[in-house]
Amino acid sequence: MDGEKLKDAFLDLGSELLLETLAGLGMAWEDFAVVCVHQVSAPYRDVFAERAGVPPSLLVPSVEDFGNLASVSLPLQLKLALDAGRCGPGDLVALVGLAGGVSLGMAVVRL
Repeated sequence: MDGEKLKDAFLDLGSELLLETLAGLGMAWEDFAVVCVHQVSAPYRDVFAERAGVPPSLLVPSVEDFGNLASVSLPLQLKLALDAGRCGPGDLVALVGLAGGVSLGMAVVRL
């Protein structure tokens, strides 16, 4: 896994897919209680948030304590946010998956 190349690939791809998805739903990042995003590294997470316009306060940091957990990172972040009282029944959460290749997807979930 080359986190630097993944970051560069995302930056080349841009955040248009995410922003178009939000626009199609008539939503903005601020509509979510939390935004869970696959985290390769803390600096990459921060670059992602800046480029995609995600307020840092909505992110659920996990890579610092648990490392890159691949597909487990999103459910772990959701559990961390639930346990911390950052989200609960009725709240909207965004789950953003990024992977080498590059693939990018987002699920919007109401708890």
